[in-house]
Amino acid sequence: MSAQLILRVEPDDFDLDAIFAQIESLAEQEAWASDLTFRVNLALEELTLNTMTHGRHDELEAIVIMLDSKEDLLTIEMTDNGLPFNPLEEAPDPGVEAALEDRNIGGLGVYLVHTLMDEMQYKRAAGKNCLTLKARRAE
Repeated sequence: MSAQLILRVEPDDFDLDAIFAQIESLAEQEAWASDLTFRVNLALEELTLNTMTHGRHDELEAIVIMLDSKEDLLTIEMTDNGLPFNPLEEAPDPGVEAALEDRNIGGLGVYLVHTLMDEMQYKRAAGKNCLTLKARRAE
């Protein structure tokens, strides 16, 4: 089994439910485990909202999300022309080991995405943030 899905998330017409519906359709077609569907939806919600909230500027174009589902691996490529941000190096340390009242503000969403995905890579190319996520498809 192998399938691709390309989503365009427009900054002024942002509909998470429509995104989730398309992902769930792909998940059903590709027979993903329910936990994989959950992890993908949660990771993309967090990353998309971060781009819309923190990376937005007047010239922000659509966020492009490409999902490539293969038999044993799901690859997600997320590209945007938002403000440069490398979540692997620039996200604050959320201090998850500290007591709740002693934790830093910020960084928890990126930490969560790290825990949901098996691999995360970032590069800045042609004026765009390019984030690649990989998740093994356990059956």
